[in-house]
Amino acid sequence: MLAPWFEGRPNAPFAPGKKPEETARELLVALGLRPDTGNVSGAIYFTHHSDVPATLSLTEGGAVVGPIVFESGGPVPVAIPPQTVTVEGLGTIQIELADKLVTVSLDNGASVKFDIADAMREIYHRGWPKVNDHRLIGLKGTPNGLDGTAIIDNMNGTYIAAAVLARPEQVWLSGLTPRPQRLKG
Repeated sequence: MLAPWFEGRPNAPFAPGKKPEETARELLVALGLRPDTGNVSGAIYFTHHSDVPATLSLTEGGAVVGPIVFESGGPVPVAIPPQTVTVEGLGTIQIELADKLVTVSLDNGASVKFDIADAMREIYHRGWPKVNDHRLIGLKGTPNGLDGTAIIDNMNGTYIAAAVLARPEQVWLSGLTPRPQRLKG
């Protein structure tokens, strides 16, 4: 049924002599889908989105930054380049997603890190896989001279056995405030 659409194309998924797993992988790529998890036994795909209004309270001098959208731009996950934004009172901040951490850094070295695995645990506690609670997911960061909360309103991923491959699609940073450094001595 799909084979005629690919006839005559280079790397046609349905070319004679291909193994079924090759055909499936190449078909996923041709359709713009991820080939790395499509053939994995026991893979469970999920999405969490917020469709419930929320109010964010800020301390004096705090800022809300967002939305920060993390997209790899293709069917195979690749590194996402860090994003920068200038925030009044803080200067230029860099936002980076690497592995399961979102790191927000200032030019002076202060930073706050958010563990995406904490968001996955929150989704699980809300009753995954039949989650009816679509509130925003708030993650308190681990401060290093900068304090803040990451608010996730859209996240997609894959559960494979004990491993979780998750990526927040859209994040807001709330209450970013410098934290006084303790002097050692």
